[in-house]
Amino acid sequence: PPLPRSVGPDPDGTAETGSLGRSGEDFAALRPYIVGDDLRRVHWPSSARTGDLLVRQHDIPWQGRVCVVLDLRRQASDDVTLERAISAAASVLRTHLRRGDHVRLLTTTGVDSGYGVGASHLDGLLEYLAVAARSSSGSLRMAMELVERGASGAVVLVSGSLSSADMELFERSGSAVSLRRIVRFDGSQRVTTPRRTEVLGIGPGEEFAAAWTESTGATAGRRRRRRQVVS
Repeated sequence: PPLPRSVGPDPDGTAETGSLGRSGEDFAALRPYIVGDDLRRVHWPSSARTGDLLVRQHDIPWQGRVCVVLDLRRQASDDVTLERAISAAASVLRTHLRRGDHVRLLTTTGVDSGYGVGASHLDGLLEYLAVAARSSSGSLRMAMELVERGASGAVVLVSGSLSSADMELFERSGSAVSLRRIVRFDGSQRVTTPRRTEVLGIGPGEEFAAAWTESTGATAGRRRRRRQVVS
């Protein structure tokens, strides 16, 4: 499943930023139709022009942005963990695009897809991931500097393994990030750091999809409890 959405830029999701007081026929943007959307929200003139169903979005969810950072540093993975990391990155991107989120792929080699939506954006991401390889050039610091240059609702760092310094760098970067998650394939214990970065460690015999689903469900539960406390 996709990461839980918050309603604002703070980690607790308690500050509402998307609502601009729109009403009636005013809307902020159009997005692709998702099965289950209310058909009354379909914007028929635009749908007719593009040939795809588009629905009115009255509030642009600031948090509806997901940036995946793929660690391609040679020292961070071997052939097996790199393949798993690439597969996991593709899965996260695909899941969030299907929900209608804007997604972005960054790598430690400096590749930056920019934010995008739709099937063509996904196709381009998957084509790149099919040929992605480890590299001695680039750095995690460079990738996180790119994160800083664009608003990000959630950032997911996918790596074979990370040092303590890498994790500290990730936590310090991205002042406008509502949710941080690290996926690492070295089997490290799953923890939440003091700065609320979720660390999902996946071992050699563990399935990524099952671990991601379990962690995402736990994240959603924690956020619901925090909102209940705030309210």
